[in-house]
Amino acid sequence: MSADDSGPEVYRGHFPPIFDLRGLADAALPVIAGLLFWAVAVRDETAEATDAAALILTVLALLAAAQGVVGGVRLVGRFRVAAKARHMRLSLDEERLVVEGLGGPDGRVAIDRGDILAIRERGHWGGRGGRRRYSEVYVITSPEAGRTHLTLPPVFAESPGQLAEALMRWRGPVQGPADYAPPDPSRLASRVYDDAARGKTPDGGVVIRHGRGWLGRGPYVTALLGLALILRWLRFDPETAALIGPEAVLSIAFGAIMVPIGWVVLSMREVRPRKGLALVITPAEVLIRTRHGVLRATFRNLEAPRIDERPAWSALFGLYTDRTLVIARKGQPPIRYEEAFLGAPAEVAAALMEAMKRGAGTV
Repeated sequence: MSADDSGPEVYRGHFPPIFDLRGLADAALPVIAGLLFWAVAVRDETAEATDAAALILTVLALLAAAQGVVGGVRLVGRFRVAAKARHMRLSLDEERLVVEGLGGPDGRVAIDRGDILAIRERGHWGGRGGRRRYSEVYVITSPEAGRTHLTLPPVFAESPGQLAEALMRWRGPVQGPADYAPPDPSRLASRVYDDAARGKTPDGGVVIRHGRGWLGRGPYVTALLGLALILRWLRFDPETAALIGPEAVLSIAFGAIMVPIGWVVLSMREVRPRKGLALVITPAEVLIRTRHGVLRATFRNLEAPRIDERPAWSALFGLYTDRTLVIARKGQPPIRYEEAFLGAPAEVAAALMEAMKRGAGTV
């Protein structure tokens, strides 16, 4: 970082912490998968092909391989950021934030200072423990900026937390009018939602589209089990294979593979009524559509939104943190929206609600 009395404050890109705990786990998964497949081969040489331990090892090897593919994609993304890091530069002057080398038609993104509503780093501040980690910083913007947020990779400052604090100091407090009161909500919430789905964003409002992260949380372990059964059957000697028969193995495997497919079909019944939108945020309220109709949380009745986190596991992601945006309403049950269904980080949605509630987005 560099600055002088007359020039902007400048942060130059540096190599990001690719191999934090998540990065190390992603790098280790292909090795673990290879060792497990080797263990299967060794087991086949010392035991019968119908050995239950060989089946368990095969399932574990396929799990590690599937998670290794997902982790490999994640690592490739990090290395792409690292390859561009030395060409990136973040500058802050009195009027705007400018990022070079990040994106845009000419590799340059500029946001007026007045359009910035909040700065957020991903995750809870108290849970960082001082460790370097690969964590983005989100610059949340007003609807007039033409975007919901700008994502800054962890290549500026010593850590994402330090960058977030520096950006907060530079932006300063973001306040709405002292006498601001949210307007009355629309009488026909469904019409406002349907208009937003057709591309007509409410005046002064913002739309967060539906995400696809939920697809990675399905019961794919059953499909891997079905694939493992087929692989084990192919290792049987001719007599055992003929005794069991391909029909029985393929029927069981087909049933196992159909479980995640059926889960996706049933989940789509819940997702389809949303018409591709997760949240419609107007100056008066937040709208969410379900199969049973439109849920609304008016800003006059809205408490500060929060993000709940809990450990979870899936066949593709392994151990991960499941995050839920909780929209608390006075005198009513809270609305819980899982981040996997959001097309933007939960921090962005929460910050937009907070800003719209106090009228900061209307200034």
